[in-house]
Amino acid sequence: MASVCYIVSEWTTPRFEQAIRNRISAWMMSQIPFDHPHIDWDSQDLYEEFSRFRNHVGFVFDRPLSKLKAEEKAGWLGTWIGPQGREIYKTLQWGEGEQKDPIKVLDELEAYLRPQKTSASQGVR
Repeated sequence: MASVCYIVSEWTTPRFEQAIRNRISAWMMSQIPFDHPHIDWDSQDLYEEFSRFRNHVGFVFDRPLSKLKAEEKAGWLGTWIGPQGREIYKTLQWGEGEQKDPIKVLDELEAYLRPQKTSASQGVR
């Protein structure tokens, strides 16, 4: 009987209650219908397409997924970038914890997709 009382008392701690509230909140947010961002990898201007994607992601992270932790938001990005984006993602260099930071993930993808500027000395020969 003492072990049952201990388990019940552990379930009523503020830390446990907060964890349950967080889980319920995350589940409820995942049930909210919204237009999921996606990238058209066949776009004529892939950098412009990524800019559109990033803007859409910003709106989604500001609302309906605003209460998610950064790591969970980074997980959503992995879903939205699709198979082609995940192949690029695997080639990027990551520092410790950077893959869990959605802003860093977006920055790295943007740097990868940014058109390279050519200097005058690299012009037509």
